[in-house]
Amino acid sequence: MSQYQGNWDSVHLTTYVAGPTFKDVLANLSEFGQWFYAYVTPPLLVVCLLGIGWLFYRKWRIAAPLVLIAVIALVPLFLVARIFFPRYMLYLLLPLVLAAAGGLDLILNKLRQHRKVSWGYIGLVIVSLPALWFNYLIVTDPLSTPLPQIDKIQYQQGMAAGKGAYEARDFLIKEQATRQRTLVVLESAGFNEFLPALLYGRKGFELIYYSEINAKEAQRALDSRNKTDVYVIYVSPNPNPIQDFSAVYPNLKLKQVLSVPRPTDTMYIFQVE
Repeated sequence: MSQYQGNWDSVHLTTYVAGPTFKDVLANLSEFGQWFYAYVTPPLLVVCLLGIGWLFYRKWRIAAPLVLIAVIALVPLFLVARIFFPRYMLYLLLPLVLAAAGGLDLILNKLRQHRKVSWGYIGLVIVSLPALWFNYLIVTDPLSTPLPQIDKIQYQQGMAAGKGAYEARDFLIKEQATRQRTLVVLESAGFNEFLPALLYGRKGFELIYYSEINAKEAQRALDSRNKTDVYVIYVSPNPNPIQDFSAVYPNLKLKQVLSVPRPTDTMYIFQVE
């Protein structure tokens, strides 16, 4: 397996043998458990297991191949994945829904035999409450949603979470309207996924994505333009982020014009002086 690593103006290739380690397998199993706990929720998971058990009891010739297919797909992921994202498990949702339906049907039929089916519907509402609350938070307050750790880093705390994107857009639109000239915006990782969409259709902006492997191209872009029209978006936990740029661009003078605190870092906008 190969991986690119490097600093702002250089990059090198690291090659290593990709193979399972006991620590990797345990970490992936932990992520898998967190995914079930957060997204399926324990009450619905119990109903799913009940449905799977009933299917094994009644029609094991159908249940066994289905479970085997799921296991065959999971085992390679557990063994080799270095980062185990919950989205890898999306294919399990359909059989889980069917299993949950079988479990609920089994419960309701048992209650119907004892003429207590109304208790089954009440139980169905109670069992669904954690999932309904989770979905409500996703829509109304995404930052408070109890996501698994890996998704929490991606969508709530990390560079790609997007917090600060709207503030950056509003600031740049105001600056462009004041200057009446094209602004060159150097975008950091994460924001290169948001700003093109947020500024779509607006004239007066040239967006350049800089990263570890194209910092030299970004420097050439700076050198070829009126530097007073260049802005840099940077996300960092460093309270003095200009130091990061000084190591790479020693002749570049930056003035901080905007900062937006994020859960684990800060989004900065600098103007090139």
